[in-house]
Parts: sequence; structure tokens; C-alpha cells
Amino acid sequence: MNSIEITESRRRDYLDKIQKLRLMDDDFFNKCMEGSTECVELILHIIMDRNDLKVISAQTQHTIKNLQGRSVRLDVLAIDDSGRQINIEIQREDKGAGSKRARYHSSIMDANLLLAGENFEEQPETYVIFITERDVLKKGLPLYRVIMYPIRWTQQENSLTKEGTKCWTKKY
Repeated sequence: MNSIEITESRRRDYLDKIQKLRLMDDDFFNKCMEGSTECVELILHIIMDRNDLKVISAQTQHTIKNLQGRSVRLDVLAIDDSGRQINIEIQREDKGAGSKRARYHSSIMDANLLLAGENFEEQPETYVIFITERDVLKKGLPLYRVIMYPIRWTQQENSLTKEGTKCWTKKY
């Protein structure tokens, strides 16, 4: 086999691999989104139904270190022109696409948004978006909007409640 035949054989192998790629493939998704605020913005326009959203920054495989526990690596971290931070995750397997992982990603993002002494009211909104291959919530819908941190007043318990957290207030 000469070098031309090897090159042609290698080219056919690459073309075969490329034809099998889908945006649901983590590596391919990250390569497509890498450095492309336009692609990330298009996905967010579709999923969030917000054509006014303007992405000013998008990073792939962004790591947020947690010195006291588990760190996270975000498939995409986007920042829009209002300062909102949006995490987009591609998840082919049902395992790992649960609400507790989304909650953890959101909490790690929140914990790293403010500097010491900054006002809590300045903290921007954060969003975590999971794009899954299958209907992990099994309700037959193509899109779910889940509010992870609904704060509500519970009169009988005299407390503010968030998913996984209870905050009590007492007037002295």
C-alpha cells in the first residue's frame, strides 16, 4: 500500500466517523460550541424562547473548583448581556440528568458569583439547562421548564422554603 492509498483510506475513515457524529455527542457538541457565541445564542433562543437574549461570552468545558467539596465541569457556560450565567449540559444517559445535579451546578455557580463585601441583591440570575437524549422526566413533553428554587411562605411552619433547604425567620 502506498502513501496515497493510506491517505485515501484515512480520509474515508474520518468521513465515516464524521457522518456518525451528532450534537448529542459530548465531544462534538463542545467542539461546535467552542468559541461560538452565535451557536450558543441560537440554542438558548430555541430552548428559552427568548429572541432578545444576547450572549456575550461562551466557554466550553469550564471548570469551577470547590475547595471544600466536589468541583464541576460545565459543558458550556454562557453569559448574556444582562450578566445572567447559563450552564448548558448535554446528557445522553438518563443517569446524571436529575434535579439534584442541576441544583448542585446552580449552587456552585451562585457561590462563585459575588466577591466578599458585594451586596446579595447584585447576584445575577443563573440557569442550568440539560439537553437530554430521552425524556428523563417521563411526562411525554419535548421541553420542561423546572424552577429549582421556588421560594414560598409556609404559614403553618412559619418558614421560607426552597427545594432542599428551609430558612426560618424569627422577629425578636
